[in-house]
Amino acid sequence: MRPKSCSLFLLFCVLLPGLVRPFTSGEEGEDAAEDEDSYLLEEDDVPSATIATDTELISEAGGHLPVFLTEPVDSFVVKNKPATLHCKAAHALQIYFRCNDARAEDSQQQDFVDPHTGTRIVDCELNVTRDHIEEYFGRDKFKCECIAWSGSGQIKSQPATVDVAYLKKQFESPPYSVSVEAGQSTELRCLPPVGVPPPRVYWLRNNVPVDTESDTLLVSSEGHLLVGQAKLSHQANYTCVAENIAAKRLSEPVSLTVYVKGGWSSWSAWSECHSRCAKGGQKRTRTCTNPAPMNGGQPCMGPSQQKMDCNIACPDGNTKMGGAHLTEQANSQMDMALYGSLTAACAVVGGLAFFIARFLRRKGRDHSLYSMARNEFQPEFFPDQDKKLSLQPDVTATSVPACYEYPFDPKLSMSRSLSEHHYDVPHLSIAPQPSPMSPTPSTSTQESCSDKQIHSDCENSVTSSYPSSDSTYNVASESVRLPKLETGNVAGAAVNTRGALLVLPDAGISMSVPEGAVPKPLREELYLAVLNEDRFRPRLPDGITQLSAVVTCGPSSATFNKPVILQFEHCAMLHPATWELSVWASDGLSVEDGTAIASSKDHQSITWTRVLTLGNETINTPLFTQLDHAEAFIVTEQLRGYVLAGQSCENVIATKRLRLALFASQAGQCCVRVYAVEDTKAAMKAIVDRESQIRGYLLDKPRTLLFQDNGESLCISLEEVGNEWQSKSPTERQEISFRDMWNCQENTKHVTFGLDTAFGPTSSRSYKLQVSQGNSDTRQVFRIVYDGAKQLISSGSVTRPLREVTVVSSGHANNVTTDSTTLRPFRFTRSLRKQLCQCLDPPNALGNDWRMLAQRLQVDRYINYFATKSSPTEHILDLWEAKHHEPTAVTDLLNHLRVMGRTDAATILEAQLGPWL
Repeated sequence: MRPKSCSLFLLFCVLLPGLVRPFTSGEEGEDAAEDEDSYLLEEDDVPSATIATDTELISEAGGHLPVFLTEPVDSFVVKNKPATLHCKAAHALQIYFRCNDARAEDSQQQDFVDPHTGTRIVDCELNVTRDHIEEYFGRDKFKCECIAWSGSGQIKSQPATVDVAYLKKQFESPPYSVSVEAGQSTELRCLPPVGVPPPRVYWLRNNVPVDTESDTLLVSSEGHLLVGQAKLSHQANYTCVAENIAAKRLSEPVSLTVYVKGGWSSWSAWSECHSRCAKGGQKRTRTCTNPAPMNGGQPCMGPSQQKMDCNIACPDGNTKMGGAHLTEQANSQMDMALYGSLTAACAVVGGLAFFIARFLRRKGRDHSLYSMARNEFQPEFFPDQDKKLSLQPDVTATSVPACYEYPFDPKLSMSRSLSEHHYDVPHLSIAPQPSPMSPTPSTSTQESCSDKQIHSDCENSVTSSYPSSDSTYNVASESVRLPKLETGNVAGAAVNTRGALLVLPDAGISMSVPEGAVPKPLREELYLAVLNEDRFRPRLPDGITQLSAVVTCGPSSATFNKPVILQFEHCAMLHPATWELSVWASDGLSVEDGTAIASSKDHQSITWTRVLTLGNETINTPLFTQLDHAEAFIVTEQLRGYVLAGQSCENVIATKRLRLALFASQAGQCCVRVYAVEDTKAAMKAIVDRESQIRGYLLDKPRTLLFQDNGESLCISLEEVGNEWQSKSPTERQEISFRDMWNCQENTKHVTFGLDTAFGPTSSRSYKLQVSQGNSDTRQVFRIVYDGAKQLISSGSVTRPLREVTVVSSGHANNVTTDSTTLRPFRFTRSLRKQLCQCLDPPNALGNDWRMLAQRLQVDRYINYFATKSSPTEHILDLWEAKHHEPTAVTDLLNHLRVMGRTDAATILEAQLGPWL
């Protein structure tokens, strides 16, 4: 039974599915299967309502990318207010900002659905602060962009730059007042301050905005105010305004002046003849009212009236005069008497003028050693060709009383020359009276081969005039006599705040007192002197040589608002890295009543102190020194004695210039003196002053010899050219030791040669004189001829040096006119200086400010000196004016400003001084 039961159970299991399936339809089976699948999908999904909504929006987009409705734009952080960036996009699920390739996490996002279109819109906002920008150190600017994302992808907006807004206070080029003729064009230039964003420029006229449409004025793209045709209505005060979102800046008000040149009206009718009978006159007039000059315009040129003779016939052939009848014959006789009287008067006046001119001409025949070049000798000094060749001085010439008329106060003198001295073959005709400042005839001026001394009883004075000019240099008209110092060795003036220029032209020394240096209302009695006496030379340490004259200025008690500039010559060859130059000063020198005095009679007690070594300056150095090829400029506020000295740098041989000059004695004194001194005008003047006392005369043009710091002596030798003469000296070769030359204690260092005259009276002999350092091949050769018949020593040089001077100094001769443009001083007005300083003082990124100006003008040896001043440009211009007195100096400065790119400063200079520069 059990096996049968098992079989039935198996059969039932097989047939059971078939019995169940007929009760269920096929559709219900499929739905059941789908329900099972749906149950599995919904297990991890979101609620069905949210799904249905999102699905509708996404399906509505049709798979398109987001679209930007608003993109971020450039923005600025103003002070502490952050910049806000906005971004809006449609069809986006999310948007955000990315700044400098990094996602900004602090952006704010809002989204909503447009009820009309059902479009999803997302809005995002980002605040950028100053800290965000300052903490970014990338190469590019701070940039942000908006990123919009959806299921179809993402898009990126245009980048927006964010910067900090600012506007500097200083205008790049502020406007300046201008004057323009009516009907002409002009412009008021204005370059606004640097700012971000770039400022907008507009103008105010009398504090009211300029209407460029109704006022016939234009504003250029750079911001300049253009005036096409100036009218009187345009005259006003104008202000340049620069404005951006950060600030607004106003320039200083400037004036636009419209001037009118005067014009003549028509001539009036001729007036009636003022004589009723015979000869008379009539006139007509015109007035300067068409138009009348206005606002400083040029007045009318030419006469305002014209006169004309007229004749009216007299009735009955006669006329009445004073109740008496005069016939035509009597009238003619009166005219003849009148004409005769006038002729006689003219003859008397002409004769008197002729005799006065002859007297003054004869009185003024004293000529300076440097007054003429070779082809300028006057015929009365050389009546024949032989005298021209021999250069024999005219010993019969009338000497001139030496009276200098100085344009300042009675105690001090100010000699002013407008010429430059070049040494040509001169002649001397007088010997000024010796002074305490020069060697006396009984000592150093006495030569071993000379026994004659010539003295002058006249006082040391000559009349000198100061040419008129447009300069603001302070001069007076009183005269002073200087009996103590040699003429031309001292100058002085009573100086007020307008400044002055004290000049010693023959010594090449000057002192410039800039305008405003002397405080108001003081008046300082200033002097400038060159000390040529040996006892004033400094006793320098071994190896240090004197390179300039001893120059003193004072008084030491004078106080200044800004430095004065002392200029003098030096003899150093300024090769690179060869000299260690230094400035020495002494407080023990002064000049009182034209006399140089020292603190002690013993020269050893005159203390000289090294106050400056060039190249080792600091901002605390009391003075500034600028060197040119042959001149030194000391900028200082302390008036005292100064001298330039130097020594060779280590392992280097320095070189200085020596001036060689040959002088001969008068007839019967066959002596030749060879001087070797510093190559400066002051040293040469000391020789001239010495030779004038013994009636010496210059044989040939002085020449230059280079003297090195190599220990070699200076050798002077005489060589016989012919066979008929020989030197009277014990030896034909003389030497000056190196120490005596390098550490020289004499201002007129020289050697003397005597010539043998024991030969026929009609013979002449020739020789040459050579000067060199040691056995160097570099030497100077002089040829000398002695004429026995004329007992005259002259130069035998075959080649005559070219004439080098065309004007004569007024410091040594009477009745000599000089060209006022040769050394015409000039000075900028105070207003022009102020404008240039305002323009060039502020430093800028380009560097074309006062620093470049100093470099262009070659006064930048120690630029920190000017940096410590309140106005560097003012001190640079003071030094530049002291250095340059040539007529083209202002034009050169104008060109420098243009090369620097400072057209604003060039325009100021050109507007003040005229376009003809």
